[in-house]
Amino acid sequence: MSIVNGTVAPATTSRVPVATSDSQDDPASRIGLGLVEISPLATLIGAASAEALASGHKAAAGLPWAVMSVFGALHATKAALACFVSDKVRETLGLQSVSVESSLGLNFPIDLKTSARKRGEGRVATAVWIPYAGNSYSRIESPLQIDRTSQRQDTFQHTDKDKASIVTAANANWSHNLPHVSNLGSFFRLPHCAYAFDRSTTLTLATIIPSEHKEAMKIHVYHRDDGEIHTLRDSIAIVASMSKVIEILVLYNAGAEKLWWLTALAWMPCFMTAITLQLAGMSRYNSEMGVIDMIAGDLPSALHPGGQGKILLGMPGNICHTLIWKAHWGIQTASCLACVIAVFSNLASQPTQIVYIWALFQSIWLIMRVLICNSGWLASSGPEHAMAIGRPWSGSSMGSRRRTLELVFTLAQYQVTIHPRGHFVYQEDILSVAEVVRIWTGIDWAISEFLPLNSYAAASYSPIDQHHISGQQPKGIEIEIVGVVGDIVLRSASWMKGLNLSNVEMVLAGAYTPGGESIGGLFRARGSTKDHLPVTWRYWIPVTIEKTEHKMPSVRDNYHYWVELDAGLRVVGQQHEGKLRDWDDLQKYLQAGILNISLSNVQEVVDSTNIAREATKGFREWLISAYVS
Repeated sequence: MSIVNGTVAPATTSRVPVATSDSQDDPASRIGLGLVEISPLATLIGAASAEALASGHKAAAGLPWAVMSVFGALHATKAALACFVSDKVRETLGLQSVSVESSLGLNFPIDLKTSARKRGEGRVATAVWIPYAGNSYSRIESPLQIDRTSQRQDTFQHTDKDKASIVTAANANWSHNLPHVSNLGSFFRLPHCAYAFDRSTTLTLATIIPSEHKEAMKIHVYHRDDGEIHTLRDSIAIVASMSKVIEILVLYNAGAEKLWWLTALAWMPCFMTAITLQLAGMSRYNSEMGVIDMIAGDLPSALHPGGQGKILLGMPGNICHTLIWKAHWGIQTASCLACVIAVFSNLASQPTQIVYIWALFQSIWLIMRVLICNSGWLASSGPEHAMAIGRPWSGSSMGSRRRTLELVFTLAQYQVTIHPRGHFVYQEDILSVAEVVRIWTGIDWAISEFLPLNSYAAASYSPIDQHHISGQQPKGIEIEIVGVVGDIVLRSASWMKGLNLSNVEMVLAGAYTPGGESIGGLFRARGSTKDHLPVTWRYWIPVTIEKTEHKMPSVRDNYHYWVELDAGLRVVGQQHEGKLRDWDDLQKYLQAGILNISLSNVQEVVDSTNIAREATKGFREWLISAYVS
């Protein structure tokens, strides 16, 4: 109704909606407007420095400065998330960056239960490493004087006490003697393969001249010159980040409502973490962490003989892989993301004057962050002034030799995961130096190039040649295999030792230990396998028959008789019945092509046997020089 000249009368009215500024109060619109306004500046300026500091490039002192300015906070969030997740998840999600890689590298644990291909590791590793308890990086061990005449002996007569001491020394490896530090986590307790190095490791390896292909590698021991102590500068940088409080007070006094504390939402956790790390001595390398030993270079495989290589012992572990740093990055990811969303949501509702004040402070912190990141006033988190002193095997200490042998087996474990035959066929191979030393010490380091057949034959089986001449089929030869050292171990040792051996023949080589008898360069021939075919191990072992009256051609005297074992996949600890074959019989069998292997004649078996013999002898020399004084 309407009132006209004091009279009340009915009337019809209509309301037309009018757009007001209230329609811009939608939270989604605020976030969008804020991001659109700030993203160009954040992308062009300060993104790299935010990622670097958030990744720990300047130790704990750089963490609060990474998030002082909200400009580039999204880049700091991404870097923190990349550091928080595992290396495998980081690569899968595409979070890897130059800054993160320089801080953490890219390392995957060596898992013998699955192949690298199934785990999605498409690249070839550039190094393998294992943790080592202690801080021997600061001490160059004196060379060990070894009686070289003892290495030319075929056997060593040890007492039971001596054998026990050698086995104990072999068992005292990294896996049994790690320091009990609660925040190390599993990363420093497992062997790893490395696809990229952090900055400190890269710089240290750059000081080492690599050995050439088929050249014996020197053993380099890390030596650290502590140089300048950075504790004071780190503390000053952390305290200086408290200038963020000035921004908080100015915004509060200007009536910025929630913005005054939202802008510090990311800085406060990082500031507290930096203080905690600094007081706990975990800002930079901590000697209680222990060290790692590594072999780096063009690693060998079944399809590649390997190229240049470097052995480095005692490299300091990366402090950024500890649990306390991982926990920080998890907190930083959550706090930075919350800060970005909350600030940009609140910023659109603030008066223009408040926005200008806030933007001024963010610009100041951005400039300070760039200066701190790129200046040399704060040192990087890794050890500085590193160098590695190298010595040949003969001039290295016994401790260094033993640690190098651990690397041989670690490299062999990595080869299991990338072998074209599949990881499952190597589950029974000896992949522990302690086990090899235990077995070989028990038989006084003896080695046999041919299997003495009479020692395995039953009384009714002798004489062998009468069965052969008369055409009778001899009884099966019962053999128990108690240990197998396959091509993966022999290849690793031969590559590091610089032996000039054919990698193609090495694929078919191996050494085994028959139960109750001498170990030898007695070798298993390994055929290639196919996915759609059943897999089995076939062994051909050269034998020698005593008191034979059956004269064979001279060229075949040494390799005329072979014992063939069809061992299946269950090789170790099983009784296998061997079949005796002569040269002609084995030649026809191989030429028939029914085994689905690459071997087609006996001479190829002989060549593989000779390769395995040379590799076994070289490997035995290393073991003796490391464990027999």
